[in-house]
Amino acid sequence: MAGTDAVAAVGLTLQALLADRIQNPTNNGIPLPVTLGPPGPERDPEGAAEDARINLFLYQVSENCFLKNQEIPGFGNRGAYGSPPLSLDLHYLLTVFGSTASGSFFDETPAHQLLGSAMNVLNDNSIVTTSVVTKRPPAGRLILDPALRDEHESIKVSIKPLGLEDLSNVWTALELSYRLSVAYEVTVVQIDSERPRRYPRIVQEPPGAGPRVFAIPIQRPDITALGVRRPGDPADSERSAPYARIGDTLILHGSRLEGAGLTVRIGRLDLPAVVGLSGETIEAVLPDSNLLDGTAIEPADRIKPGISSVSVRAVVPDLPQAAVSSAALPIVIVPSITSVSVVDRTLTVDGLRLTDGAAPGEILVGDTSVERSGYLPASTETSVLIPLSGALPVFPAVAHVSGDLDPFPALPGSFDMSVRVGGGAPHVVTLTSTPGSLEEAAAAVQAAILGATSAPGFDTVQVTATDRELIVVPADRTSSIQFSPGALANALALANGSSNRSVYLSGSLRRFPRLTNASPQVSVQIGGTTRVVPLGSVPASLTETAGLLEAALNGAAGVAGFADARVTALGDQLCILPGSGGAVTIGPVPGSDETTVVQLQLAARYAVRARVRGVESIDDQTVDLP
Repeated sequence: MAGTDAVAAVGLTLQALLADRIQNPTNNGIPLPVTLGPPGPERDPEGAAEDARINLFLYQVSENCFLKNQEIPGFGNRGAYGSPPLSLDLHYLLTVFGSTASGSFFDETPAHQLLGSAMNVLNDNSIVTTSVVTKRPPAGRLILDPALRDEHESIKVSIKPLGLEDLSNVWTALELSYRLSVAYEVTVVQIDSERPRRYPRIVQEPPGAGPRVFAIPIQRPDITALGVRRPGDPADSERSAPYARIGDTLILHGSRLEGAGLTVRIGRLDLPAVVGLSGETIEAVLPDSNLLDGTAIEPADRIKPGISSVSVRAVVPDLPQAAVSSAALPIVIVPSITSVSVVDRTLTVDGLRLTDGAAPGEILVGDTSVERSGYLPASTETSVLIPLSGALPVFPAVAHVSGDLDPFPALPGSFDMSVRVGGGAPHVVTLTSTPGSLEEAAAAVQAAILGATSAPGFDTVQVTATDRELIVVPADRTSSIQFSPGALANALALANGSSNRSVYLSGSLRRFPRLTNASPQVSVQIGGTTRVVPLGSVPASLTETAGLLEAALNGAAGVAGFADARVTALGDQLCILPGSGGAVTIGPVPGSDETTVVQLQLAARYAVRARVRGVESIDDQTVDLP
């Protein structure tokens, strides 16, 4: 059931959908801004042109009267009543910007093109479900916001016809001049009620005769503070942070914490307690699936990740229903990671409470993440397996490298090629333009492959160019790519004269780092030869870095693998093609420069974290990549 962030989640979902699918020929490949908020500001009175942009403005929210008193099917209890969810319809104004200026005249043809593309995206994706994923890098990510997943009602988008008077009223209220816009209605968003449910009592027989009044002297325990001791900590120490894992010891401080019959309750589970000598502390170990005496804990009662309440209960052995409990304190139960390992681009994370059924979760490696839906089938709550993201450093990465294309050849009249990715069937891809250079050929081949089919692997292939070759790289960095002989494939040397080779890919440098060393250098080993490679100057962009690194590698004259190595940009990553076979290792220069290799993400140590139900592991686990 969605929470109070559902309204914001709808706007974020529409924003992500438009940003991923919009066609914008005027923006030169730069991601088109999609903004949320009032459609301002006013046009520049001096007559300046406007950049292309799409704006979504939530101008009205109304209650869905058809679902006002209806519970969501499958939720709640048949005997409960009085707390249906809040069902809302959201009304958005989609406004497009983009013009060219000539004096006081504005040509809004770019805005008209943008409007048609945006309306087509919302028409093709009028029902946004978990099957809608991103097509642009990073491809395959769910567009639907996590707050809206696993909901009974899907998010449905439709045009809301507004008369000229109603549309004018909206713009008048905004105190802005009218701009090209169209209204949409999004239905239905449901927010679960936080009111307690009421249940009618079951009709019972009256109790039999006999005494039903008991007088028992008992003190109500009181707790005022909570601490945690982790395995390996000194016996007399504790941590004040309210985060705990399975196996940690909870330490509760307060008063009247003495005597027999005291237990620590966390969630639905009562734990045996160790009472301190002073009567002001009490301790309990958080168990996994069995209590300390070996008693199995029912799966529904086991401690789960998330925020739980902790209290102390004083129980009378012969009259358990007469137990009295202290006030509760909050504790955050987090998943724990005991070890991580990488084999063949698969990261294995071992620990406890790494999953909780179908509840939301993700594994984070540095700044990249794999959501619960992307876990490999063998994953359990104690061991999660994920494919490493292509945005992380990797060697060897499989690449299909063309033959020598210097000078760039004249291309035939046929623009079709047959391509196979991995073990799948071959598909025909068609270039939509005639490239005149290697850079244009790389862009045209990538666009043709991405648009050829929805078959696995085709929608995430990347293509780049050196000064004399084309390099084609699959998203999983392991699948082979083959081009069948043909007029175009032969002309581009992708069939005859090409080969599958290993390239070295850096991590994602979408935000290019500011190098801290004034004389940046890295240590590079190709085959059995190691050289310190100075960049010569501090680069300010990915392209500049590729040029400096290639020149530095080639400067190792006469050394195989260095002299004819090529470096280029593959999306937002550095792609290094060694000149000869053999393993490639890149690392810091001890005592001279130990930061550049990490800042360029050529080799780095990444923190590994597990997140379940919004809470994150606190273990210091890392993985070195590649």
